[in-house]
Amino acid sequence: IFDITAQRCGTSLAQGGWLIGDDPILDIAGGRRAGLRTIWLQRESTVWPEGNPAPDNTAATVADAVEILLKASQ
Repeated sequence: IFDITAQRCGTSLAQGGWLIGDDPILDIAGGRRAGLRTIWLQRESTVWPEGNPAPDNTAATVADAVEILLKASQ
């Protein structure tokens, strides 16, 4: 799915990229397996499940995630 999405955006995963998501397994683990850097949108009640690859960053809000992306692009 990540390859298809990148193609539809006119790019490829070979160029790298970011995935922002709130599901540790579907979003973050999937993005990591695809070679993407990841930002986990952590909901208050969600705890990171043991044994899963950790996200590159964690954010409380979408605005915080955007701030991480902006800093990373400098």
